[in-house]
Amino acid sequence: DWSKDEFQKAVHEQGYCIVENLLDAHTITALKKQTVTAIEKEAQYLGTKDHAYYGTVQACPMYGSAFLSVLENRNLMEPFNLLMGEGSIIWTYISSSMPPHYKNFSTRVHVDRPRFFGNYMECAGSVIYLDDVFDENGSTWVLPGSHTRPDEPSEKEFYQSAIRIKAPAGSVFYFNTRLWHAGGFNHTEQWRHALGIGVVRPYLKQKFNFPEMIRQQGIKESELSDYVKQKLGFFAIPPVNLDEFWKEDKKTYREKSEWDIAKGENKN
Repeated sequence: DWSKDEFQKAVHEQGYCIVENLLDAHTITALKKQTVTAIEKEAQYLGTKDHAYYGTVQACPMYGSAFLSVLENRNLMEPFNLLMGEGSIIWTYISSSMPPHYKNFSTRVHVDRPRFFGNYMECAGSVIYLDDVFDENGSTWVLPGSHTRPDEPSEKEFYQSAIRIKAPAGSVFYFNTRLWHAGGFNHTEQWRHALGIGVVRPYLKQKFNFPEMIRQQGIKESELSDYVKQKLGFFAIPPVNLDEFWKEDKKTYREKSEWDIAKGENKN
């Protein structure tokens, strides 16, 4: 159980919040299996495992199945809605897995979105842990409250004040993408698997054109609920003709305003 008010307060003040037990064991197993398969397919595509992004699936939705069905989990997606609104869409959806005795792309001190807008939250990020995460297998370093600063902390300052995230599998680390953080190093004999989802407001661009990517993979739109399609950006596409603008059944851009949501109306 978690409090919506406490969740929002933590993200607003500290820049992050961890919510445990959002995924059950069956879902975790399915996601890990698909992540392993996708990692190997992307290594085959690049022709090597010897690159900085090994262990990172760049666009999980293109692999369908468990990566898509987990988006139906309202417990997983509701925190994004609390932070970014019900009209928010997925900006990026990757894996963030660490091979044994190795690291991944995240180990530098960084923010996920470089633009600073003060109190305005442009993007909400998450790390979905498919394994228990602890210091030895590469837990994330975070600098609490650093999402409010426009300047970059020095590496010395960061590691003097940063803390490490520890959480059981099935937990999700939600954060303001202006939070300064860094991945660790996996010193164990086992892979440490995780997924990363970033969500933005619907008038911002996605990292990939997920709707078109999904179509190219032969995944039928009819297999996706409107809820999942909305999160994947199917309803955030500018119309390409007047039919898509005027005809309700063909609308490709739908965005509820806050007052429409409060009144329970479905304005576009």
